[in-house]
Parts: sequence; structure tokens; C-alpha cells
Amino acid sequence: MALSLIAVLVWGGITVFTGIAKAAADHQNKKEQEASALDIGRDCLASDLTLVSAPSAPSFSAATGVHITLTATNLSATPCKVSTAPMARVLSITSGSDLIYSSAGCDVEDSGLVLLAQEAASVDVPWNLRRTGADGCASGDVVSPGYYVAHISYPSLPPLAATDVGFYIQ
Repeated sequence: MALSLIAVLVWGGITVFTGIAKAAADHQNKKEQEASALDIGRDCLASDLTLVSAPSAPSFSAATGVHITLTATNLSATPCKVSTAPMARVLSITSGSDLIYSSAGCDVEDSGLVLLAQEAASVDVPWNLRRTGADGCASGDVVSPGYYVAHISYPSLPPLAATDVGFYIQ
């Protein structure tokens, strides 16, 4: 009986140790992938990615502005970087056939997003409820309440685009 108890304890200890060792190795592998993505600077290809966009709420007020969550998933077996700058990632807002806003003319520093292999990451894509102004960015008039549609695309990675999402402004 005592021998059986010792055997169970030893086997249990080996199983726990193996689980801990595997978790540590997985963590180390993830860290190496992150470092590799930063070092190699490989840009994601359109074929590497899927994009999904969703409004953070079904309706927004003038006080909150609009926030669209863009989730990019790296389908490839290697890490890569995707630009999140407004000139690379274009947010277009329409109402019917009227183009209300486009981030294509906004000159903002790029904050690239590193995507590990087979992993997803999300970024907030805000809009301040202003039409595209003379400066090519969101400096025009504030929009009226109504129904709007957001479209997020990557012109440098055609045909990569997220699904259109609708929302209300109260």
C-alpha cells in the first residue's frame, strides 16, 4: 500500500513538473516570436490577415465620439507587423452615398501592430464625428444625428478590408 502511494505521488509530481515545464517553454517560445517579429520587421501580407470590425456600441453621442474595434488575425505561421496609421489603415464613414469622412488624408505617426503567428490583436479606431475638412482630416463640421456606416480598408494590401459596420449617432 505504501509503495502504491509513493508511486502515485511520484507520477503526480512528474505530471505537474511536465506541465510547468511545458508552460515555461510555451512562454519562452512566445517571447522569441515577439522578439523575432520586432527584429525582422516582416510586414504582413494580405494573405496573412483577416480583419473584423465592430462598433464598441450600437449608438454613440456627440460627447463620446465613435469607436470601432478592428481585430486583425495573423493566419500565417510566422509573426508579422501591420500598420495602424490612418494613412495605411483607412477609415471611411458614409451616410447613404455621401462620403462623410476618410482618414486617408490624415498624417499621423504609424504605430505598427505586431501579430504573432496564428494570433489576433485589436486596436481602437476612433472618429470624432467631424466631416473631412480642408486639411484632409477630421476638422470639418460635426455630423448630424443619423445612421452611418464605417468601412476599414488597407489600400496597400488589396483586397484586404474589414466588413462594413453600421451605427447610430444620437
